[in-house]
Amino acid sequence: MWLHCATSFLSFKRRKYILIPESSFNLYGEHGVLNYIFERLKIKKHCVIVVAEGAGSAILDKNVHNTGKLDKSGNPVLPDIGILLKDEILNYSKKNKMRSFNEIH
Repeated sequence: MWLHCATSFLSFKRRKYILIPESSFNLYGEHGVLNYIFERLKIKKHCVIVVAEGAGSAILDKNVHNTGKLDKSGNPVLPDIGILLKDEILNYSKKNKMRSFNEIH
């Protein structure tokens, strides 16, 4: 089932960014995810990002610590990447005096 879902996401034509733990990335900077999101929003007014659960461990320019907990398999539990990205997107827009992420339609 998971493989079918992953294949569907990877073939989804509107997706423009996929964040997975196996491929490291930067949030900030000219080639960072945040810059890409806002450049895309300026041009297309939308941006689809597919984010894997463990993608927070691949961030190069932000130190994301695990929660100190372990899952049932014994792997470290990382903070929720969705909440982290939402907070970083909102902070980036405020810092760069851009319209709020929620206001861009």
